[in-house]
Amino acid sequence: MEKHVMGIFWRACVVLTVSAFTAPAANAQLLNGSFESPGTNFIYQPDANGVILTNTSAAGWTPFELGFRTGTNSPSSGTYTEADFGYTYPGINNSGSATTAHTGSFAARLFGPFSNFCCTASGLFQTITNSINQAVSNNQVWVFSGYGLNWSGDPLASFGADANFGLIQIQFLDAGGAPLGTTDGPHLGTDTPVDTWISCTVTATAPAGTAQVTFFVLHVGMTGALGSIFWDDLSVTNIGVTPPPPPPPPLEPAGIRAGVQVCWPTVVNTSYQPQYSDDNVVWVNIIATNAAQQLLPGDGTTNCIFSTSHKFYRVVQTPGTVAALLNGGFESGTSNQATSWIQFNNAFRLGTNDTQFGITVHSGGFSLQTYGPFGTNFDASGAYQDLPASAGQNWRLTGYCLNWQNNQLSGPDGFAKAELQFLDSTNGVIATIEGSHFGTDVPFPLDTWQFFEVDASNAPAGTATVRVYVLHVGRAGDLGSVWWDDLTIYQPIGSSSTTTSTVQPAVQVYWPTASPTNGINYQVQSIPNLVFTNVPAVNVLSNAGFEASAVSNAADTSAVAGWILSPSGGTITTSSSPNPTHTGIGAMRMTAAGGVVPVALQVFSASPGQVWDFQGYLLQTNSAPLTGAAFALLKIVWQDSANNTLNPVPGDTNLLGTAVTGQFGGIEAAHVTAGSSLNTWLFCEARGTAPSNTTQVQVLPILVANGSSGTIRFDDLSAFQPVSTFGWANFGPVFPGNGNTNQVFDPIGANRQKFYRVFTP
Repeated sequence: MEKHVMGIFWRACVVLTVSAFTAPAANAQLLNGSFESPGTNFIYQPDANGVILTNTSAAGWTPFELGFRTGTNSPSSGTYTEADFGYTYPGINNSGSATTAHTGSFAARLFGPFSNFCCTASGLFQTITNSINQAVSNNQVWVFSGYGLNWSGDPLASFGADANFGLIQIQFLDAGGAPLGTTDGPHLGTDTPVDTWISCTVTATAPAGTAQVTFFVLHVGMTGALGSIFWDDLSVTNIGVTPPPPPPPPLEPAGIRAGVQVCWPTVVNTSYQPQYSDDNVVWVNIIATNAAQQLLPGDGTTNCIFSTSHKFYRVVQTPGTVAALLNGGFESGTSNQATSWIQFNNAFRLGTNDTQFGITVHSGGFSLQTYGPFGTNFDASGAYQDLPASAGQNWRLTGYCLNWQNNQLSGPDGFAKAELQFLDSTNGVIATIEGSHFGTDVPFPLDTWQFFEVDASNAPAGTATVRVYVLHVGRAGDLGSVWWDDLTIYQPIGSSSTTTSTVQPAVQVYWPTASPTNGINYQVQSIPNLVFTNVPAVNVLSNAGFEASAVSNAADTSAVAGWILSPSGGTITTSSSPNPTHTGIGAMRMTAAGGVVPVALQVFSASPGQVWDFQGYLLQTNSAPLTGAAFALLKIVWQDSANNTLNPVPGDTNLLGTAVTGQFGGIEAAHVTAGSSLNTWLFCEARGTAPSNTTQVQVLPILVANGSSGTIRFDDLSAFQPVSTFGWANFGPVFPGNGNTNQVFDPIGANRQKFYRVFTP
């Protein structure tokens, strides 16, 4: 289970090695990472047998819940018995086993805390505000590494537990200590081999506002979780500022159509319906006729909609009345019970202090978690609240729900839904209106609060109450939970009236975008005609698509025409269709293991000041993926007349990728790693300016085994000197990607003589 939060980050659970292609900075001030130095003595609550446990803490670390410093002295000493199910944890102070330290004589030992909801943790943490010679701040890349152990003397096991694993974690905080984001390391669960110290690493980039960074060692365990996790020899490295964002994809085609743009101001809690007419008598809704989509909720800003050409337009407005839904953010309550809500089965009010994860609330400090109950037949857990209602009323419920990566929905049938029920005076159900089924009928992405809306129109005769439900529905075979926050309900009622609308002919430009985490922006551009004053860029590579040596339905061939090959102990071949290709029938395939670095290259004459671009597509498949620390990349290398490698230009304004100096200097595109997407061709790009004394440029597809192994394919590569296209003018601001199809309108009259494109700068 991985968590994707702000910034660029990678995860691995391997022996960390540093190749010639990276340059980490100095170690930061993590204190006592091996837990050898003792802190103060402290006392735990009595265990089930009334025994008071004492333990010496680790200097520099703060324990919480059941977090211990355990030695290897023999015989073992200290025992804790979990009160709920009588399981005994031996050797809390001293394990009596040398296995329980990676080096030295001490390690951290964590277990529990065995709550009946997910996901609370026990552990130790340490917070720093300064690294070597610099303050903690935005965009710094932090690497937290160490070793975890599943000990055979107290192995991780479960009977009915939904969560039982150890992990390391990085959390970023602002100057006031408020969490800004967290990133998990690998989860060591019940399937982790015993008595084997496993090297784990988590890397994360500090988001805006960061002033502190906290490093956690954790065990997450629900009721029914057994065993403990050990951590030792932890270290922290600040490797500098974040690398550039991933390179942009090729130019996106823009969808263009002419029509009419209708805009109108809105008020919160009021609904709107834009309509058109060709005779000013019969009015037709512009948007879908589906009842759930007929009314657009107001948000306090000016809304717009695009339509094909008609003679008349208007916007029908229905004022809304906010209903008295109490405690819609679950901020009020005691223990796990939210004030004003009836909770049933497995529904709990939880705060960020309970979960140790800030993402588990949409706003404020609390939210509602629902899961299960996972019986033989379909059932639900959730909460509800009743409000007075009457026949003929319309009601709208809105809010947010979350599928959290630390307890994500899984199984064939489980889903989240909100619903409204109309009840009579005896609380008998007259009608039920369900919202979307998140997780089955509707996608439910991880770690993203999803907005939902349930519309119930024309309450039936006999209605006395409207009941608001938030639910997780599931049965045996389903797992996970759903979080709810910031619920509101109101009545979009009242007499219809018209509001002033702005109507003008326009051209609509729309284009798909990548998700915000990809860091890709989009610039819409226009031009009055397609007459250009320059020559398009030319790809100088030979056999750039690897078609020359490819033969359909044939075995791999060692010939890769046009390329200089240096397998260095690995293999470089032409792979033919039906093996994967990006286009055509051929692709270049590299395989390596151990310390091998296969390289292919082509060399071209170049001069100082020239801008060169090297780009293309890389693929790893699930049949032979990259493992461990292996990675693949595209690289530009500058050389002088004596074939010496030159460092990139400092502060190069044309730079795309990462500038590397020293023996292996050059410009590297973003690395494709073991954590990158499988079975998806990934676009990569490197660009830079040739430095002084340049006489030639090398372009290199590379696979770095880095002590691990794997296979990578390259296809549709291009190397060229970019040439500006004159005449295009930016139309509007730069648009950040949001994962949806974006659109803009150009309110012009003579739109037949204008052209549009969408560029990813």
